[in-house]
Amino acid sequence: MNTQNVKTAATKTTETWVKQNFDVHLSMRTNRRVSLAKLEGDLMKHRAMQKLGVDTEELFDDLQLAVACITTMIDRGDIVTPSGYELASSVRSLAIELYPEAWEAVDGPDLPELAWLQADAPGCREAERQLYIENARPFGVTVYGCMEFHEDDRNLGTYWQDGAICLGRADSITEAMELLVQADLNNDWQLSDYDALSFQPKTVTITDLAHRVVLRGNASKLEWTVPETDPIALERMAGQKEALLSQAAFESGWDNYETARMLRSEANLLELGTVHAVWLNDPKVAKALREYRHPSKRLDETELMENLEF
Repeated sequence: MNTQNVKTAATKTTETWVKQNFDVHLSMRTNRRVSLAKLEGDLMKHRAMQKLGVDTEELFDDLQLAVACITTMIDRGDIVTPSGYELASSVRSLAIELYPEAWEAVDGPDLPELAWLQADAPGCREAERQLYIENARPFGVTVYGCMEFHEDDRNLGTYWQDGAICLGRADSITEAMELLVQADLNNDWQLSDYDALSFQPKTVTITDLAHRVVLRGNASKLEWTVPETDPIALERMAGQKEALLSQAAFESGWDNYETARMLRSEANLLELGTVHAVWLNDPKVAKALREYRHPSKRLDETELMENLEF
């Protein structure tokens, strides 16, 4: 019976786990409420000191904490009860009374009506739930390449620089590999998150929750590299990479930035076969590599229907 329970728990998806364990965030909401109550007391102390003609050095710091706490509580859907609303209103009023210029300077938030906050809270909490679901997934995908940006003076055109884009997280290595494929096919590199104009992918890395490299690949070709296990080959690649990076640094010193960028890209390609020792010869990695099909070899929907036999 115990064995069966363990097996069932192990096969749950990340989303199921988060939904079943999400009550833990009740304590986080409570902690924020307690922090806000403490801030109310601190601000009352500041007001009493001001009436006595005594300046307190901590006032500005407490105002910043009040801004951060109230903003977070609004964004996370914490303020949904009359008592919670009264507490937030009290802290905000005390802060404005004590130091109105500072409240403006630190972008003190407005406090919407309680009815609006109550209506908005479910969406806020669901967004937080989804964020935790995403962050709890075991594999993350990061693509490295060159990003294009506007020059500060638009008349000077654009410039390129090395950059990295996080495509998200996945529940399996296979799903992580598919994130790259979909980003490439849809040309969806989340450029708005980086204020970039375009992106040229070069390499891709899959990491686990401990940030250990699970798998690497050539992002521009949508190809994944079988991890190298030969110590001699790994040592040789490390030496070649070091030499290329040294040459890139030399070229940068002479303002040959494009040459340096090309050398760094070449160096990065040399390490595609390197992963963390924990993931060497891992059966899940091997299985994902065997099952991966390059998009050029996949049947599209029309071809698939034509090849189905009824």
